[in-house]
Amino acid sequence: MDAGSACRHRKRSYSERILMTKRSYQQSKKPFARLLRTPAALGVVLLFCLGLLPCCSFFGSEPDAKGWFGSADELARGVAQALAANDREALDRFRISREEYMAVVWPELPVSKIEQWKSQSGFVWTQHAAKSDAGLRSILARFGGKTLTIRSVICKTPAQEYATFKLHVRPAVEMVDQSGAKQADPVFGTIIEHSGRFKVFSYSIKN
Repeated sequence: MDAGSACRHRKRSYSERILMTKRSYQQSKKPFARLLRTPAALGVVLLFCLGLLPCCSFFGSEPDAKGWFGSADELARGVAQALAANDREALDRFRISREEYMAVVWPELPVSKIEQWKSQSGFVWTQHAAKSDAGLRSILARFGGKTLTIRSVICKTPAQEYATFKLHVRPAVEMVDQSGAKQADPVFGTIIEHSGRFKVFSYSIKN
């Protein structure tokens, strides 16, 4: 896989896609649709063009009690082991929880600072979780019960950097399947890096 193929998929930041999701919801939530057409909402999109940094390498470790790993590589290996065992409980534990999202992610999203959006954290989380659930079902169907040997995680697309966390979107996972064939595919859509620890932000590989 060439470098460009991994990068061309990230056309919009996570925060921008929140606004797009809200726009698609406008038929049932007309007041919010009107909000999306305001100058304030359009201005938020401009704030999503943040400074970007590539993925860094960290020493690995076992996951902590909340499912955070010491490196992206170790996270990928943990996910691979859970997939091989069809362990849905572990796969759920390795991704960001609602409580973590509300405490770490939501307060730093520019959209959360807009007065009309401050009460919409629950809606945003619900949409995020639904997409991640769909992605998890997809990777379970593809990799569930299969042995994958993880070589490394390659972040060819620059990270989306916020004040206390980074989002690594569509990282390529270099791996060898049980037949010996080498692959370099996204197993999960986005990794969150927070305080030197790593977790699945979303299993969805779709924008």
